[in-house]
Amino acid sequence: MGSTWQLVGHRNTKQGRRTVAAVRRAGVLVVLSLSSAVACATAVPEATPAPVAIPTETVAPAAPAAATACVKPNAPTLTGNIDEPAGGAKIAASAEAVDVRGWALDARASQGIGVDAVTLYLDGGPATGNPLGAATLGDVRSDIVSAFCTTRFQASGWHFRWDPRGLPSGTHTLVAVVHSAGNQRSATIERVVTVSPSPSDPAGGIDLPEEGDIVGDEPVTLSGWAFDASARTSSGVDAVYLFIRPGTAAGSPATLNTATTIGTATYGDARPDVARRLADERAARSGWHYDWDPHGLPPGNYTLYALVNSGATGHTALLSRVIVRGSASAVPPLPRCLPPPTGLVHLWRGDGDVRDSAGGRDDVAHGHLRFGVGETGRGLLFNGVDDYVDVADASALQRLTSAFTIEAWINPQRSSHPESPSWIFAYRDPLVREAFGLLVNDGGEVGAVLQTSAAYSVLWAPAGSVSSGRLQHVAVTANTSTADVRIYVNGRVMPLRVETGPSKVSGRIVSAQHAFIGRRQSVDDEGVSLAGHYKGIVDELAVYGRALSSAEISAAVEASVAGTCGTRGGKALDTQYAAIFSGGSGVVAVASDQRLTIGFAADAVQDPGQDAFAGGGQSACTFRGDFDLQVRYELIDWPRRNGVRTALVIGGHLLERTSVGGNFDDVYTDGGVLVPTNDRAGWLRLARDGNALTGYYVDEGSWRSIFTSTVTQAEVNYGLQAWSHDSLFGHQATVVTFTGLWLNSGELTCP
Repeated sequence: MGSTWQLVGHRNTKQGRRTVAAVRRAGVLVVLSLSSAVACATAVPEATPAPVAIPTETVAPAAPAAATACVKPNAPTLTGNIDEPAGGAKIAASAEAVDVRGWALDARASQGIGVDAVTLYLDGGPATGNPLGAATLGDVRSDIVSAFCTTRFQASGWHFRWDPRGLPSGTHTLVAVVHSAGNQRSATIERVVTVSPSPSDPAGGIDLPEEGDIVGDEPVTLSGWAFDASARTSSGVDAVYLFIRPGTAAGSPATLNTATTIGTATYGDARPDVARRLADERAARSGWHYDWDPHGLPPGNYTLYALVNSGATGHTALLSRVIVRGSASAVPPLPRCLPPPTGLVHLWRGDGDVRDSAGGRDDVAHGHLRFGVGETGRGLLFNGVDDYVDVADASALQRLTSAFTIEAWINPQRSSHPESPSWIFAYRDPLVREAFGLLVNDGGEVGAVLQTSAAYSVLWAPAGSVSSGRLQHVAVTANTSTADVRIYVNGRVMPLRVETGPSKVSGRIVSAQHAFIGRRQSVDDEGVSLAGHYKGIVDELAVYGRALSSAEISAAVEASVAGTCGTRGGKALDTQYAAIFSGGSGVVAVASDQRLTIGFAADAVQDPGQDAFAGGGQSACTFRGDFDLQVRYELIDWPRRNGVRTALVIGGHLLERTSVGGNFDDVYTDGGVLVPTNDRAGWLRLARDGNALTGYYVDEGSWRSIFTSTVTQAEVNYGLQAWSHDSLFGHQATVVTFTGLWLNSGELTCP
């Protein structure tokens, strides 16, 4: 799992604890932002669709080093960072003191750092957190001077001495509220730390629901484990009490005074996994569960608490888990990968190599073969001139005597030989025999070639069946026993045009010694036209030893971006190095390893002097060079015409899923092209190839490109954000989640 984020926190105001329900006429922007990897945030005017500088946004992983480009001193930014302790730092509950250090400044101030107070809280802001005290301002920060190119920020550092003794074990959020001296604005910066349990406290965990899970109207089984190693016999635990409270604070036992009691869990479930992990057989029955009906719980962000009580020692432990109560049933389910149908002979995924994962061998790439945006991760990218793959062993194909299927996702480009077709797959001996193949031409026809002992046939689907600019699923099936040949495009059986031979086939499929991907034969044999080099993407190319049914072809199309089950290229990105932030009142952002949930209360508003209210996460890691990144969004509580935007951004380039009212309601757009959509969930993808940046969205199950722009920055980073403006927000609560952040290709540099 990739480590790509550093948790800096979320803001949890009084308004943010209130009900989060559906929003109408809201103006919330959700952004996967890839911006120039400098140490400072830059403001963007409200009138533009580009990301707005948020008071709590801190793109630097810690204290910023000297930047290649400086933020101007008059930039509209109230910002800062908590440098120590580091994100995810482990703090002993018995520690007498922990140094908390950071920096803060208001770039709008006319002189000095513009900040007159930094106040520390634990597990929430002023309305919900536990106050710790005021930090000491004035520490010298020459690194900030270098980053912002002005000496007036030299005294922007601050420090605080924190006593964590008595805190319950688990994750806690340090919240620093920065107050501007000039215009009474405030901003929140946060740092998530882990408090190690005292040896005398019981241990435990909440397994279900997972962090950030969405709870609907259906009953939910809460489950976990609890164990007290200090007990002389058995597990030592005599009760697990369950509570729930609006908001997202980890809290302390005192927090339960304002929480709602759910009930007492049933204790004693078998947990051999816990016993193995702790190497203690007394924990073999340390599990607990509770059947909970959340039906009457209003939509919103909540913290679930489990108070573990040890009858052996009298000590307690407080476990917590943030969940979201939403109308998840309105969001379409995530597509599942498709187990390969029986009869699979070859499968080339194209995820950075030419390995045949079904045949278990590496085939041979020729020319200048590269890899590009495929339906499932990366795909084979042919240049149409000299690229092709030579299938090293065709013996498995020789056993296909009466039936076969070829299927693939393709994005064809115009060839250099418009007078002749381009070959996706060719099983043949050049100048001798054809066997069978799958091909396309520049008119968008999809073709099938089959030679048997009885006849030689070339059949075509109609012109315009496929086009450039998007991934499309194509397949050909043949069965000489039933005399049937079919060509499919995106799961539909296409009418056939006969170019050569009969449309009904019979006899035995001829045997050949060679097979190629991306061409028919060598240019040296009969020239460029008959070489048939293919230009474009081929992904998930598979060959089966039987004719798949229409239902099986449709299932492959419905699997969409999930593809065929098995090892996938790339890696998941988690939230270890994210700056999780929120600005304005009534905004919460909650992150777990694989999910970011952002909620806006119905009365969310901007802080005075700010351009927006927002929540999200900014990565501290950077890409250098080419990359391919995608994320899934889900609009959990999100009515139509609500002013919502979701986007991938690099510099001034945006790919949006937006709903801002008027002509921009419910579209994907780059600011120019408008593509109407009713998607409540989908994917956004950004891929860089040299200086070309291309944005993609999923349309009817496959990736479609919407723009290509020029990017010159050597390094970029990324983030997830949601925001709105007072002038746009409809004053109805909203919830959006991001899941499945996946790096298909590229390398990250993390602190």
